[in-house]
Amino acid sequence: METSPTAVKKVLVVEASELILRWVIPVIEKLGCHVTKACDLKAALNVIQQSQPLDLILLGDISRPTNIESEIPAAEMELLQQVRRNPKYRRTAVVVFTNLDWIDEAKRAGASNWIVKPCGADDLETVILPYLSSAAAENKKERHSSP
Repeated sequence: METSPTAVKKVLVVEASELILRWVIPVIEKLGCHVTKACDLKAALNVIQQSQPLDLILLGDISRPTNIESEIPAAEMELLQQVRRNPKYRRTAVVVFTNLDWIDEAKRAGASNWIVKPCGADDLETVILPYLSSAAAENKKERHSSP
């Protein structure tokens, strides 16, 4: 079933830090999106397996790297690989939200884009808006053009 361009977009935010969740989620909700959060791999996989298709996954930090030399975090890579193997999510945008250490590996595994921490709300919006509806872009324009 096709959704209309004004339909509420569904975003999954995967992040272990409550501090980061407290500022990221309101930024995305202000764009008119419905946000679901997951603080670990198990919760994220549960959302992906049981939910309706998502429009965007913001993949933050939920584990320690698997190897100190490589800095590649196991849970994040597992989630990204499972998303890309799932036919329901093959075209879903996955934006990695982390430090620089594993972005190249994430891109090779199918990440759509990335944001380097720390960043501000405007940086977050700039990266995720292209993956959301024109209605979300209009919400941002209205907020920034208000006196």
